[in-house]
Amino acid sequence: KPPWEQAAPAVARGIAEKTSLLYLDEMQVTDIADAAILSRLIAQLFALGVCVLFTTNRAPTELYKDGLNRHVYMPQFERLLAKHCHVIDFAAGDTPHIDYRIGGLPTPILYSPASPAGDASMQRL
Repeated sequence: KPPWEQAAPAVARGIAEKTSLLYLDEMQVTDIADAAILSRLIAQLFALGVCVLFTTNRAPTELYKDGLNRHVYMPQFERLLAKHCHVIDFAAGDTPHIDYRIGGLPTPILYSPASPAGDASMQRL
C-alpha cells in the first residue's frame, strides 16, 4: 500500500494501544486535509474498539460546510458517525440555548478521582 494509505491504520493502532476512549473537544474540520484524513482515522479507531467522543459547535452534517471538495470526503465521515455514534444536540427542540460556561451546570461533569461513586454517576449519564 502507498504510505498515505498506511498512515491512518498506524496512527489508530498507536492510539488504541494507549486508550479505549478518545475525546475530541471542539472538533472542527477546517481544510481539505482534515476532511481527507478524518474518515480513515476514525474508521480505524472504531474498528479497533476505541470509543470516540466528539464535541463540536456544529452538527455532523455542517462540519467543513462549503469546503473544497466537501462532497468527496465528508459524506463518508457522516455515514460513519451515523453508524457508530449518537448525536446529542444540547439546544434541541424548545429548549433555549444555554451557555453552560456562564450559568454553570446543573450536575457535576467531572468525576475525579476514579471511584465507585464516580463510576455510578457516569453510568447514570
